[in-house]
Amino acid sequence: MESYLNKLTQGNLRFTPVLAHAGGMLRRSTSFLLAAALIGAICRAQDAPADQKTRGNLNGRFWSRMDDTLKLAFLLGFCEAATGTFACPKQLEFGEITQGIDRFYQEPENLRLPILAAMRVLAMKVEGARATEIDGVMNAAREYADKPEPKVPLSPPPPK
Repeated sequence: MESYLNKLTQGNLRFTPVLAHAGGMLRRSTSFLLAAALIGAICRAQDAPADQKTRGNLNGRFWSRMDDTLKLAFLLGFCEAATGTFACPKQLEFGEITQGIDRFYQEPENLRLPILAAMRVLAMKVEGARATEIDGVMNAAREYADKPEPKVPLSPPPPK
């Protein structure tokens, strides 16, 4: 978490004046505010309407309705937990990641795609992937979004 706070207090973030300071009590206050925002983002995600999820995954409609503070909290949680294929692009500041995802969802056909797909495409672009590779990921994300929601039984099957 400390490395993310260091990254937050530098660069291009404009979320609150508190984030512009890197010392002592203000830094602890920033940590508390970000933790509170993260909890708020998690609670909001659990209650997201059906149109803001694609096969159970939060999508661009959810992302587009969050304010900058919730987007930051979402990214902090995601980047703290993500590894491997879905790791956050380390070359970008959080504000730049937010801008990249916002740009991805400016195209209405992308709104139904999961946020994970937007993160993956952004990371691929930053890493210099070829357009054909990015198109492959986009096509796979659209195919995933087109599949029907899996049916989950409301109750366990009767014993045999």
